[in-house]
Amino acid sequence: MCGVIRNTGKWHAASCDEPKPFFCYDSFIGGKFIINLAKLSWSDAQRHCRSKNIDLSTINDIIENGIVTTILKLGLITEAWIGLSKNLWLWSDQSKVTWLSVNWADGQPDNADGNEKCGFVNETGLIGDEACSHTLPFFCTKYVKIQIVRFAVKSSGLLNESAVMEAIEKKMNQILGDQQVDIESNITWRVQPDGQIFQRQERDT
Repeated sequence: MCGVIRNTGKWHAASCDEPKPFFCYDSFIGGKFIINLAKLSWSDAQRHCRSKNIDLSTINDIIENGIVTTILKLGLITEAWIGLSKNLWLWSDQSKVTWLSVNWADGQPDNADGNEKCGFVNETGLIGDEACSHTLPFFCTKYVKIQIVRFAVKSSGLLNESAVMEAIEKKMNQILGDQQVDIESNITWRVQPDGQIFQRQERDT
């Protein structure tokens, strides 16, 4: 959805594909609001403004809102696009993108032709939008699950820690293989504060 301002001074949301007049804003000539009567979609209107090295209008306060409303009334125009859009981006796992955390390349995202719905990263680490049908190399994210297992080893004599560790790793890999678990696993031993892996406990007599 994209933002329009009506000649009542109220803002409303409309489909970005609808053709409407639009406001460009030129900050280099004293903050001038320029009405364009050609009816374009929001993205086409944005491209038109940017082709003139300006942009769709941003309205920052009630005074500017009044100026734009007056222009609409004088031109007998019901409504026009302004530079407001709801641009919701999601990661592929459906988690929301925090807009300010994304290092967008200059002029991005621009949704060129209204068909750029996917993101890419360039060699400088900046992000832009591109058509999802465009072919590019890709990154995958590997999710690692950590499972902590505690166990006790009974022995009547001195333990060979290396032998015990090797036997336990072999047994756990065997269990995973028997269950046909198709995952990569890695066993890491937790070192205790005293520098030992195993803690000796005397058996009650």
